[in-house]
Parts: sequence; C-alpha cells; structure tokens
Amino acid sequence: MMEITKFAVAEQGTEEWLVERIPYVTASDVAKVMAGGSGASRRNYLTRKLCECLSGQPTKTYKSAKMQDGNDREATARGIYEKIKNCTVKQLPFAYLESEQIGASTDGEVDGDGIIEIKNVMSSEQVDLLSTGKIKSTYLKQMNTQMYVLKKKWCDFVSVALGDEESGELPDRLKVKIIRVYRDEELILKIRKEVAFFHHDLQELIKKFGD
Repeated sequence: MMEITKFAVAEQGTEEWLVERIPYVTASDVAKVMAGGSGASRRNYLTRKLCECLSGQPTKTYKSAKMQDGNDREATARGIYEKIKNCTVKQLPFAYLESEQIGASTDGEVDGDGIIEIKNVMSSEQVDLLSTGKIKSTYLKQMNTQMYVLKKKWCDFVSVALGDEESGELPDRLKVKIIRVYRDEELILKIRKEVAFFHHDLQELIKKFGD
C-alpha cells in the first residue's frame, strides 16, 4: 500500500518548521547521503543529523550573500515561469514520508502532476547549462527525491540567471532555461536504499551517544 505524503504544520522558515524537519533526510541533502569519494560529505551530514537528534535543535547553517540573493529572487523566478508556461504555481509546505524519514521542499506544484525546482544561478553556470544541456547530478537527485515524496510525474528545472557582478548579465533570451525532468525510477530506488542505510547508521550513533 502506498504511503500517504504528509505535510509540515509549521510555517516555512520558522524555528518550529526547522525543528519539524529534524528527523528527515531532505531532498536538498540527498546528494550528501549518496556522496562517494572520501565520504567526508556523508560523514559531516551524519554528524549534523546526530547533533540535531540529540539536542532537538536544528543546526544553524551559514547563508552566504549569494544564497540569500537566490532566496530573494525566487518569487521573481516563479513569476517568470508562470508567465512563460501560462500557469499558476501553488506553493506547498515541507512534505515527508514518515516511514522512510525522507522529506522534500519544492518551489511549487503545477497542474497536479508536476513540480518546479528553481535555481537562481550565476551567468557562468547558465552558460554551462545552455552549452551542454546537462543538469548537475546533485540537482537530479534532489528533483527525483521531490517527485518520489510528492508522488509527481515530472519536475521542471528552472534555471534563472538575472545577472551578477562576477560574470555579468546575459541578454534576456538567455536568462531563463526550463528543462522538464521525468521520474527516474532506477535513481529513486538508489536514493531510497542510501537513505535507509543512512538512517541505520544514524540510529547506531544515537544508541551509542544518546542518554
């Protein structure tokens, strides 16, 4: 039987909302859970979740000026997408699957079957996307996690480059690139397995270091 997607009660961005998210691996962090190499990214994220679970307090993460700028531009980017697609984007609360302890925040729901993921990027990153047509694997993992949690068929990747001091401003026709991404069931299965392994490791640490 398919598990029902649940939604956070607290208002997005509040302290209560951050606390509500503590038990869950979020879509934006799935790439850390699946990271290879030396394993530092996974280990650091595992330690962060351990600290949150033991203290009951969310970790205060650093937000750079570029990150804040991206957040500030999100509403503008959403409006651009609505105009291009002639649609209305519905904003949703944090969604999660309780049994798998996996959750996702999306930048909006479209027409019932789809969602959008907005990335406000530097002009240099936009040029890379326009040149290759390839979306970063980190973003693909994030979007597939969102589609799995929210039970959606597709996600529109919306890359918006409104200009920056470092790499300049592109002409209007190059500022927005929309790529539709459909569910990758094979990738979703890998994500679910890695998240399950992660939670197993997290519970072992909680048993070891908890009261």
